[in-house]
Amino acid sequence: MKRAAAILTLFAGLAAAPSAWADAIDGDWCSSKGQSIAIAGAKIRIPSGQVIDGRYGRHDFAYQPPQGDPDEGYVIYLELLDEETIMWRRIKDGEVGDIDIWHRCNVTS
Repeated sequence: MKRAAAILTLFAGLAAAPSAWADAIDGDWCSSKGQSIAIAGAKIRIPSGQVIDGRYGRHDFAYQPPQGDPDEGYVIYLELLDEETIMWRRIKDGEVGDIDIWHRCNVTS
């Protein structure tokens, strides 16, 4: 009985944390507006095509767009929601601006 309760508790805890099941944020991501990015560890190819360094976490990524980039002055924060979806946030002076949902490019099942 105790073993069954422990197993149920374990599964309930895992179900409550879906991001723990998600794959890494690395890969190619596309927006509904036709933009794309590619993340490989601490490197990212941003929508302008430049490859820059950012702060990499297995389930998130942040970067500051370089001078001249349309998003210059923002911090871009990407969060993995599930294996196929990220949330894109633009942050300036501590305020969250535009939020967008991106999906993996060329998903095959």
